[in-house]
Amino acid sequence: MKGRARLHAQLAFALLLAWTACERGSRGPVAAARIAPAVVFVSASLAESPDADGSARRPFAGLQQALSRAPSGALLRLEPGTYQGPFVVPRPVVLSGAGANQTRLTAPIDAGEPVIASDGNVLELRELAIEGSTVGIAVARTSLRLTSVQVRGQSQIALTAVGSDVEVQGGVVSSIAAGTAGKGIVLQGGTLRVRGTVFQNAGRRAIELHGAKASLAGLDATGSAVSVLQALEDSEAMVDGGSFQGIGGPALYASGSRLVVQGARISRAEYGVLAYRKARLELRDAYISDTAVAGVALVLSDGTISGTTISRGGTEGGVAVTGTPDVVRLEKNRIGEPGSIGLHATNATIVATDNVFSGAVLDRQGDLGDAIYAVESNLTLLRNGFEGNAGSGTTLVRSQAHLVGNRFSSNGRAGLVLLDRSTAKAQANRFTGNQGPGVSVAERSHALVSRNRFADSGTAEVEAPCGGGGEIDLRRNNDFLGPAAARGTCP
Repeated sequence: MKGRARLHAQLAFALLLAWTACERGSRGPVAAARIAPAVVFVSASLAESPDADGSARRPFAGLQQALSRAPSGALLRLEPGTYQGPFVVPRPVVLSGAGANQTRLTAPIDAGEPVIASDGNVLELRELAIEGSTVGIAVARTSLRLTSVQVRGQSQIALTAVGSDVEVQGGVVSSIAAGTAGKGIVLQGGTLRVRGTVFQNAGRRAIELHGAKASLAGLDATGSAVSVLQALEDSEAMVDGGSFQGIGGPALYASGSRLVVQGARISRAEYGVLAYRKARLELRDAYISDTAVAGVALVLSDGTISGTTISRGGTEGGVAVTGTPDVVRLEKNRIGEPGSIGLHATNATIVATDNVFSGAVLDRQGDLGDAIYAVESNLTLLRNGFEGNAGSGTTLVRSQAHLVGNRFSSNGRAGLVLLDRSTAKAQANRFTGNQGPGVSVAERSHALVSRNRFADSGTAEVEAPCGGGGEIDLRRNNDFLGPAAARGTCP
C-alpha cells in the first residue's frame, strides 16, 4: 500500500477507537441508499494503471484504487485473488467476491489496523473472506451487511461496531485467537441481526453486546472458551434456535440485560444459560444437557423458564436460583437426571407449575438427590411431578412453601421434608410409593396437611421424628390408603 493510503487507514482506525471510548453521539448509522448501483470491476493481479476505469475490460488494479475512485453506492465485483489490506472505505459501496475460498481480503496478523474499516457509511460485503490482522472489520455509525462472508484468523476481534446497524447472513466466524482469547463480534450500542452463521473457536466470547440490541437465529457455535453470547450493560438479546456445544463457560450469559432464548439446543458447557445480577431471562422450549455446573442459573436475577428439557446437570443440578429480586417462574419443564438436585433455590421466590422433576441422584457423600432443595426461599408448587428421585421430592430448609395438586411418587426418601423452622401448606397432593414418609417435619418446622392422598409409603405416611420439634396440623380430610400407618408415633 502507498504511504498516503496507509496513513488514511491509521487515521480511520484511530478515529474509530476514539469513538468507542467516548459517549455515543446522537448521529446514528447511515441508512442504506436506494439507488441503482454502478458496477465496478476489480482485479487482484494487475498493476495500477492510470487508464483503469473499473470496466470489465480495464478493471481497477487492487481494491484500494477501486475504493478511492468508485462512485458512491457502487457495486465492486472482486475477481478471485488475494487483496492485501488494510482498507478504508470512504463512501457507501458493495464489495462482492467470487466466494470465501476464492476472494480474500487480508492483512498481516500483527497489523495495527483492521483489514477493512468504515465510519459513517453504508457497507455491504458478499461472498468473500476477511483474514488476518488484529481486527477483521471495524465500523462506526455504519450500516453494515455481511452475506456469506468468512471472517477468520484475527488475533483479537473479528468484527467491532460502534453505534452501527449490523446484519450478518450465513458465513463463518472462526479461529479468533484460537478460541481462547479475543472476541468474535463486539457491539457498542446499535443493533445486530445474525442468521444461520457458524462460529468456530470464535474467541473467548463469540458475541459481546454493550448497550446493544441483537437478534440471533439459527447459530451453530462451538469451541469458545467462555461464552457464545454475553449481553451486558442494558442490552437486549433474542436467541431463536441454534446449536451451542463445547463451551468453556456459560453458553448464553446476560448481566444487567434482557435475554430471550427460544428453541436453542445447548450441550457440554459450564452452564447452559446464566442470568447474573439484574438480568431478566425468558427461556422457552430449549433443550439443555451435559453441563458442568447447572443447566440454567439465575443469580440476583429473575425471569421465566418454560417448556424446556434439562438433563444431566452438574454440581448445582438442573436449575439453580439465588437471590431473586422478583419471582422466578418455572412452567411445563422436564428436568430429568439433573445430577444431585433438580432445582436448587437459595434466598429465592419461585412459582413452579406443571413441571416434572425426576432422576436426581445422590452426591458422592450419599446426600441430596432431591428434586427440589430450597434454603431460605419461598415456593409455590402447583401440579408438579416429583418422581423417582434418589433423595426426597422436596426439602425445605428455613423456607416456606404452598403445595397444591403435586405428585410425589417413588422417591428414595420422603416426599416432602421440612427442616430448621420451615413452614408449609400441603393441600390436594398425592404421596405414593416413597421409601420414606410422605411428609416429614422436624427441627421446629410446621406443616398444615389437608386433602392429600397417601399410599404405599415405606414408613408412616406423615411423620414428625421423635425429639425433632416438628409440628403437623393433620386435618381429617386426608385419605390414607395404607398399608403404612397414617402417622408415626414415638415410644
